[in-house]
Amino acid sequence: MREENFIPYRAVKRIAKGRAVIFAPHPDDEIFGCGGAIVRHLRQGDEIKVVIATDGGFQAGNSRSCSDYQETRRRESEKSAAILGYGKPEFLDYPDRRLKADEEFVTHLLSIITDFTPENIYLPAETEIHPDHHALYAAGIQAAIRYDPPLNLFFYEIGQPMSPALLHDITDIHPLLEQAMDCFSSQLIVQDYKYHINSLHAYRSYTLGREVKYAEAYQFVESAGLKPGDIGWQQIQAGNPQSKSPRKGESGYPLISIIVRTMNRSCLPEALSSIAGQIYPHLEVIVVDARGEERIFLGESCGSFPLKVITKNRPLNRPEAANAGLECVRGEYFCFLDEDDLFLPGSIRDLYWKLESSQAPAAYSIIERVNGLSEPEYRHDREFSFPDLLWENYIPILALLFRSELISRGCFFDEDFDVYEDWDFLLQVTQSGDFVFTKTLGGIYRNLQTSGIQRDTEKVMRYRAKIFRKWLPRLSYQQTNTLMRNITQEPCPPRPSYCSQLFYCTESGFFKESDSIRISLNPYSANLTFKFETAEKITNLRFDPINDYAQVRINSIKLFKDDELLDVALKYSSNAILVEDQVYWFDNDDPQVFIDFPGEQHVVIDQVVVEAEYLQTGADFLPLLVKLKQDRNEELQEKIEFLVQKNEENFVLIREQNEKLLSLRFSKGDKSAKMNKLQALICEHKQKVIRLKETRTFKLARIISTPLSVFRRLITANLAKR
Repeated sequence: MREENFIPYRAVKRIAKGRAVIFAPHPDDEIFGCGGAIVRHLRQGDEIKVVIATDGGFQAGNSRSCSDYQETRRRESEKSAAILGYGKPEFLDYPDRRLKADEEFVTHLLSIITDFTPENIYLPAETEIHPDHHALYAAGIQAAIRYDPPLNLFFYEIGQPMSPALLHDITDIHPLLEQAMDCFSSQLIVQDYKYHINSLHAYRSYTLGREVKYAEAYQFVESAGLKPGDIGWQQIQAGNPQSKSPRKGESGYPLISIIVRTMNRSCLPEALSSIAGQIYPHLEVIVVDARGEERIFLGESCGSFPLKVITKNRPLNRPEAANAGLECVRGEYFCFLDEDDLFLPGSIRDLYWKLESSQAPAAYSIIERVNGLSEPEYRHDREFSFPDLLWENYIPILALLFRSELISRGCFFDEDFDVYEDWDFLLQVTQSGDFVFTKTLGGIYRNLQTSGIQRDTEKVMRYRAKIFRKWLPRLSYQQTNTLMRNITQEPCPPRPSYCSQLFYCTESGFFKESDSIRISLNPYSANLTFKFETAEKITNLRFDPINDYAQVRINSIKLFKDDELLDVALKYSSNAILVEDQVYWFDNDDPQVFIDFPGEQHVVIDQVVVEAEYLQTGADFLPLLVKLKQDRNEELQEKIEFLVQKNEENFVLIREQNEKLLSLRFSKGDKSAKMNKLQALICEHKQKVIRLKETRTFKLARIISTPLSVFRRLITANLAKR
């Protein structure tokens, strides 16, 4: 994993436009937590409302609230509001340190949101440790869930640093914030909060380059993603009272069991609705609770089909959740639907007809893969080929309907596979025969990129090798012949469908799917032309060369307006593991190249042309990528061994120098000469110690990225020698 997976290496100077409500637990938190965002919204022309939840009356060292103290804090917030220029905050005057996320408080916050109709809400982060901060976070979340229109929720830090998703550059705003912080004299007497907040803002610039001196950190989520799956499903069921009675078994149609593995995410209701809309008349739905934290309430029906929830009261990984579902199958056939995917209405019926008319262990249909905006990415429509399936899993699990006799034969998921568990299961099923394929569209695979596993190159390669080690020795004579014949006739399987994407950032400050252009890609070389519908005012660009691991040479990126090439300086950065001679090595399946315009606030363009060469892509590139990482680790290990050896030599020199100093004795007739010699030796000794410290500090800083296990092993061995 790279550093960018944990903390942003880029900051934004624009934030989501639109009306904003800032909820602060106490007077001063609105400035300490998100004062920069307040100023930025105002400068963008957005209307804002600041709401302070408590009276701020609790004084350190005094358990009683004081009305004078409350009034002082109120005036301080109003004075800071005047400096920032947003009017006056609204005070809810709940007792300080006694704020509770109860129904009354949630309803109060919801009424404020409903009256103001914001697009953005700011709340303390979940990581905050003050009880009032945490209560406001919990109540704000519940209010946002109950509010129907979509909201952008931003979570800020004050007393406890968090893992940020967004860094907001406030270097230009910071002098104004310092003036606003100076207003809270009653708090600065108790603790130097201004010093601490300034330090936090300075620390947040650590990954952002020298030009960014101060930054605010935020987490971000859309309110639609907050609603638990069972809550959303209950709302759907409440709106369809006729669907609450499970349908009785239909004569002539065997029972089919559908297993749904869930983390109770907000997309679960859509998956269940796609099951409820099936034409096939005799189904049962088995929902497996993979989170195992709190009970999921889904009722007893999925449309007119019976539904039951299975829980082990502990978290389950994907193979464990699948096996929990298989243990409860009662139907003659079974299938899987992940909570972020969808069945089309005729999916189960078409699969049943195809499988019933054959002796195959499983049947599968065509699946359409789409992105988060439901835009088509790829169609899984390949005929069955065992060699192709052994090489890669090209059949999504929702495409398949299985015979339940496989379970009685002991066909379960291998729980040792954290990755590729579905692929391993399909290879296990092929031991009972080839699959049959129906050329009808059966479902939608939504590529929401929530797992992140494809970014862990080494783990993907390790489990891919594990698949081959497990299954190659188990091939039957017929499968081996088929595999060898396929190898001689077709050296490699068909390449996957690739695409390239250009994101353009406007006033929103975010890269969004809605502000992007996607085009199909030739995986060898390409002159990519991205045309805008109308000219756009762009602050920066993000070019995603391909949706896979890749080694790409980017020869040029050119900007046009009305077919005229613009003379604009471009500055590049990327998430590549290595860049050499314009060749980018991407060790994840979401490569990104960022294009900034130094010296320009924005440019107006209607076309971008990228000249690129795709040197290695996908599985072909993985061995080369793994070798690069291994070579780097070996180089780092050699550097450590060299530094340890040099340190040993330096320690020997210092020990010898100390021995000389200790052995020096003064005689009566030669005190002056001996003293001069002693002083010279002491000065020489001090200089060597200083040089040694500087050398060790500099060189050890260079190996800070060395794996900890390697460093520990070498140091332990060195100490043992002594």
